[in-house]
Amino acid sequence: DYPTLDILKKDIERGELYGAYLDYVLAGFVALNNHQSKEYEEVPFEFGEPYLVVHRLQVYPSFRGQHIAYDLMIFAEQLAKERGLTSIRLDTRCDNEPAMNLYKKLNFKVCGHVHFPRMMEYEFPCFEKEIK
Repeated sequence: DYPTLDILKKDIERGELYGAYLDYVLAGFVALNNHQSKEYEEVPFEFGEPYLVVHRLQVYPSFRGQHIAYDLMIFAEQLAKERGLTSIRLDTRCDNEPAMNLYKKLNFKVCGHVHFPRMMEYEFPCFEKEIK
């Protein structure tokens, strides 16, 4: 149920949704912008503005294991560098082991945790990485 088609349409309209394609087939996508959730306000991030926030990193099941998410995150880092941003911020559900491993592999650091109203039963670690 997340992300909804309406959320993705709005990402596209704002020019914030980026796709990864294999043989002209959409394999995954990510939304990139500077809008963080209000829940992030309590997280002690190390780096200030300007920053890039990663949302909705998704890879279709038939493309998993092909480094699509890794490539999308490398793209996010390159975009942040091109824009002169100081860091990248993101969160993931605590039980999403593939994402947790990916972010650690890419040298993101956990800065704190948040809970979201519609998913209070889950903790969401927040990650940050400095862009140099």
